Amino acid sequence: MESLRNLFTYDPDTGVLTWACGPRQGKAAGRIGDTGYLSVKIGEGRYKVHRIIWKLYHGTDIPDLQQIDHINRDRTDNRIGNLRVVTPRENRLNSASTNLRPVLITYPDGRTHRAESLSDAGRILGIHLMTVRACADRPTPLKMKRLRGVNVEYVIDY
Repeated sequence: MESLRNLFTYDPDTGVLTWACGPRQGKAAGRIGDTGYLSVKIGEGRYKVHRIIWKLYHGTDIPDLQQIDHINRDRTDNRIGNLRVVTPRENRLNSASTNLRPVLITYPDGRTHRAESLSDAGRILGIHLMTVRACADRPTPLKMKRLRGVNVEYVIDY
């Protein structure tokens, strides 16, 4: 914890993590990676900025089996009021990605199965998640021979 305080300063109102020492002192820390999150390199490791911020601000690690959720879905908005600890499921439900939305699979005989994501539905049905997504985006039964008549639709939780 103390080593993080030596490396960084954090402004909870702006959400900006700043280097506290070295050649980058005073500069905002973090680069946006492929996943859309800011991350920093420390030694040989790469760490997500929002996880560092959580530890700096709260003085504790994120509990096991928990994640940090960006409430407004902006992965670069690290204001402390925009960060919360949630379960992986809660994080998926607040995801901007429809690939992580739960879907309901309905078989021709009326049986149903809830999949927690388009990826899960793809695994269950043995098809690519983009095919599942196309079916969920415009609800029409699948036309593949072995899946003829299967419907996939987004689950709406109220």
